[in-house]
Amino acid sequence: MKKVPEEVLYQSGIAFNPPPIPMAGGTIYYRISAEDARVKRLSSHVLTLGWNGKQHACWVASQESKYPILMFIDADVRLAPDAISRCVAELQQTETSLISGFPKQETLTWSEQMLIPMMYSILLGYLPIDRMRRSTDAGFAAGCGQLFVTLRDVYFKIGGHQSIRRSRHDGIQLPRVYRRNGERTDIFDASDLATCRMYHDRKEVVQGLMKNATEGIANGRLIVPFTLLLAGANILPIGLLLFSSRSGSLLGNCILSFAVLLGYLPRVLLAQRFHLRLWTTLVHPITVLWFLGIQWLAFGHAILGKNTAWRGRKES
Repeated sequence: MKKVPEEVLYQSGIAFNPPPIPMAGGTIYYRISAEDARVKRLSSHVLTLGWNGKQHACWVASQESKYPILMFIDADVRLAPDAISRCVAELQQTETSLISGFPKQETLTWSEQMLIPMMYSILLGYLPIDRMRRSTDAGFAAGCGQLFVTLRDVYFKIGGHQSIRRSRHDGIQLPRVYRRNGERTDIFDASDLATCRMYHDRKEVVQGLMKNATEGIANGRLIVPFTLLLAGANILPIGLLLFSSRSGSLLGNCILSFAVLLGYLPRVLLAQRFHLRLWTTLVHPITVLWFLGIQWLAFGHAILGKNTAWRGRKES
């Protein structure tokens, strides 16, 4: 990936999603904005009724931009020194209107290590990426809300974050809006230029997955097909093999064993590609079962009208 010249880099509008990071004598962005005239600190003060906080912050910041490229990153994302220039180069090379990068996910607790890789399993296992890149079909919308880069004129043409003002799941919803307006979007591996730790314990992991579930898989259109796909590929063959191992035919057991290996293969490849821990690969069927349980729990909550609490806030 070629590096964008510095003069191009500083013609990019950059919007950050607070909360700020506490530090002695103020915050990091207070210090940087005071030292570097290219960094402008904005405050939206009051959340407009009917808006999700993150989408509101991004939309307010975008209003102050004046250069042709916008980059949105979450507050907990840490960038490599050349990350911004490389992201801009990626946008130019793909010749799309919006790209989304997937940072390296830091996982320290066992629940993080089990569940966070499901993001890769779902994306790479069930999204036809080549077809997605050739099409503007909204059904192929995919992204990671932690890192977006977009053309400013297209962003405002399609309504930007204002068009998804109520959503918590901009990773899917923002690319979907672009595609509904005939614009192409793309995703890329940002694990070598950005790092993020989304959650810090089991409760945060579960609540975080539930927060996004109804706008992803846990809805009436997708939850049954995805349950059949995930359970059928990763859980059912193991159950059938255990059931038939003593009384089943040799041929039948060999076929089931092969099906079990096929179910593990994508997870093994993901572990190699993203340097995931070996033990999480071995317990992958248990992870899939846990993940599906979270999706059905979120689906049930949505039917009953229950709100999902998230970092002290509840879904409106």
